[in-house]
Amino acid sequence: MLSKTILDTTLALLGAPLLALASPAAPIATRDEEVPYSFGVFVYNETDPAPSKVAGPAKRDFCGYGTNFNNADMNSLVNWLQNTNPWDQTYMPHQSVAWWKWGTAQICLQNEYIFENTHVSRWEAGWAIAYIRDNLNCCSGGSTCSGGQCTAHGDSGLNLDAVLLNSNYACTLFL
Repeated sequence: MLSKTILDTTLALLGAPLLALASPAAPIATRDEEVPYSFGVFVYNETDPAPSKVAGPAKRDFCGYGTNFNNADMNSLVNWLQNTNPWDQTYMPHQSVAWWKWGTAQICLQNEYIFENTHVSRWEAGWAIAYIRDNLNCCSGGSTCSGGQCTAHGDSGLNLDAVLLNSNYACTLFL
């Protein structure tokens, strides 16, 4: 009988600190909160689940979303990202979207992995825009571009979906 009392006392003493560790974390920002800057990160939660892609990202480079934007804005966005603090890192937790905007142009990066986190540099976001513009020839001729998609990478080597589109559209509609 004495050993049962010792066991109950031990569990009672150890249980309190363990329960304190299990307290819920601070709530994360939701899409409804306004971001007053020209970039942001959106983390999916239970009320707004991530897209139903389960297999993970695949290489898919293509042009056009039908969301035309100004080529000059796109070029300014590339220059701003790659020449102003280009190695600043943005934390991208699993199942999150980060975006940068300049005028009518916007680049969206998505980490659609379920458990993997990474960081992405401003330079990499600018590279994705330039790749869509130059290598895929998505913005050739004229003063407007219809955008496109390619694969960028986080600092850990994780693949990130990159979408170039008009800044009037939410990134989550296209990723």
